[in-house]
Amino acid sequence: MRDEREAARLFKLAADQGYAAAQHYLGVCYHCGLNGLPKNDREAARLFKLAADQGHVAAQDFLAASSSNDHNGLPKDDS
Repeated sequence: MRDEREAARLFKLAADQGYAAAQHYLGVCYHCGLNGLPKNDREAARLFKLAADQGHVAAQDFLAASSSNDHNGLPKDDS
């Protein structure tokens, strides 16, 4: 468990520096409650958005699927 928390800490440092892959990974961790992080859909959505805005395809896919059904703290996209 300690190694998982250390991994999450290091990914958070990278995410805070703007690395899209780290933002996406942390989004997954918050979405699923992995690596000692609590399940937090709002934080997951925030991180997926940061990664998606930088062109991270998996994060864009997640946001596209989420925006159509008010999933994970994102407002529904009626467009």
